[in-house]
Amino acid sequence: MNMNSNQSTAKERLIEEQLYKQISDEKKNGYRRDGLWIKALSESNNDEYKAESLYVKLRYQSIIDENTVEAEARAEKVRIEAEARPENKWIEAMARADKENSKKGWRKEPVFGMLLFSIFSLFAVFIVIYHVFIGFVSI
Repeated sequence: MNMNSNQSTAKERLIEEQLYKQISDEKKNGYRRDGLWIKALSESNNDEYKAESLYVKLRYQSIIDENTVEAEARAEKVRIEAEARPENKWIEAMARADKENSKKGWRKEPVFGMLLFSIFSLFAVFIVIYHVFIGFVSI
């Protein structure tokens, strides 16, 4: 028997039990979703006994749907917040520039970029050393 399958099944059963407990607590407190109740009545030909049973099934699915929609909304909020961060905008800008450069046929290999950066850095260091040296010599 697959252990992962048993664990996910056990987790699903515990979640299912929690959902039915929530529905039971709602019923004890007199809470009922009118739209779901009317649907249950209409699908059970106004038989209230059958409607009660159907209402529980409908409410069960309703809770799952609510949780799914809330999770998607949270994920969308996280995505929007991540896009708003300055470091992510910089990364996106670099990705766009990389894409544009590849369209123009420019080289985009990381080694080439590192080589150019190294050459310019060395050049800048030599210029600074030269000016420092010339500065000391001319004094």
